[in-house]
Amino acid sequence: MRETDSWEGTGPTGVRLDEVVPSQNISLSQMGGGKAQLIKQLGPSFPEEFETYFEPFLGGGAVFFHLRPEKAILSDTNAELVNAFQIVRDDLERLADALERHYPHRNSEAHFYRVRKQVPPRKWTSLSQRD
Repeated sequence: MRETDSWEGTGPTGVRLDEVVPSQNISLSQMGGGKAQLIKQLGPSFPEEFETYFEPFLGGGAVFFHLRPEKAILSDTNAELVNAFQIVRDDLERLADALERHYPHRNSEAHFYRVRKQVPPRKWTSLSQRD
């Protein structure tokens, strides 16, 4: 079993979750076996108050976004997934800029396959390595 990566804290920007994420049920990515479709059924089981939210199976983060905890420790065995959440937390503006460059090509099959063909570094540690 691989070591779990985790995301702690609020990030250097100090941006509150409710300032960036709409109040509807969302997740950062669609994951097979994700909990997004179960939020209504799971909701009554969640505690109303807690000090720190611990998520060992982050996936798309549906429960995290639903609960909007003040303090959270998010983890997943998929290090790239955790890295994506860290980039959203720490470097949202640069991520938006990087994604903006792809927008004009959003319907281009050739662009899709060109980007998909790129081989990422073994472990990306910052957005600057992906620009």
